[in-house]
Amino acid sequence: MGKGTAGIWRPSSPYSRKRGVYMSFLSNILTGVSLGSIYAIIALGYTMVYGIAKMLNFAHGDVIMVGAYICFFAVSSYNLPPLAGVVLAVAVGLTAAVAFRDSLNVDSVKRWFHYRSLIRSDSGRALAVQADVADRAAVRAAIGQAEEALGPIALLVNNAGIAQNDLFQDTPEELWRRMFAVHADGAFHTIQAVLPRMLHEKEGCIVNVSSIWGLRGAACETAYAASKAALIGLTRSLAAELAPSHIRVNCVAPGVIRTDMVEALGEETIASLAEQTPAGRLGTPEDVAKAVAFLAGPEADFITGQVLTVDGGFIL
Repeated sequence: MGKGTAGIWRPSSPYSRKRGVYMSFLSNILTGVSLGSIYAIIALGYTMVYGIAKMLNFAHGDVIMVGAYICFFAVSSYNLPPLAGVVLAVAVGLTAAVAFRDSLNVDSVKRWFHYRSLIRSDSGRALAVQADVADRAAVRAAIGQAEEALGPIALLVNNAGIAQNDLFQDTPEELWRRMFAVHADGAFHTIQAVLPRMLHEKEGCIVNVSSIWGLRGAACETAYAASKAALIGLTRSLAAELAPSHIRVNCVAPGVIRTDMVEALGEETIASLAEQTPAGRLGTPEDVAKAVAFLAGPEADFITGQVLTVDGGFIL
């Protein structure tokens, strides 16, 4: 249930918590303002969002600007009260900026539509529901929606993850707990949610995505490495427990994979990491996907409790 899947798109929790406050604030200010003024104010708000988007390097700033121009043309015949306009432009602009900042991942949504079209072109069905895997109730609700739409889940891939880079003595307790909540507790919640049906059907496959740092450890990433190691322990223990029920549990441990998270390190660091990899390059998401597909497929029918590294020889 990771961020990479997005079909039924919903705002993420930070925006959901803030939305009520901002919208209440806006409705109070809007009282007594004419409809034409409101349209013009919204246009100003979008213009402000464009400026904020450009300042923060948002990829969708140009789209916002197009919306602003359309609004301006639509209200060109109205007179705008200056004070109300300024106040509301700030309010609307900041509200939209918070919404975009906290809830909208444009690249993820684009990828979702791309993969959905590929799945449907092959006569498949595709659905995604957003959930925080650390939230047990949210996980059960999401899986319930998926099963209602698509039927029992026969394959579970636990791929949700977050990262950090801190000295151990500087790691806040909240970050430590969040790491384990997403990586270890998240897998605990999803597996427990799908397991009853797998046990009833006497078949199923679970693939957990850990990391090479869960195998070897990593300086300045202790919380991340420890939580990923916990996922490996869960994989091996559960494989032994579920094998008599014909349910396989395996793990993929990616190395340095060229994702958005790694791109943020900068080209110099990326080049250095590639040099440290015997294969001479960084991995790609497709490399990891192939490993997961293998472990989920019939070719791996007699494989369980294993950790497959996808790292180009990084930890040899």
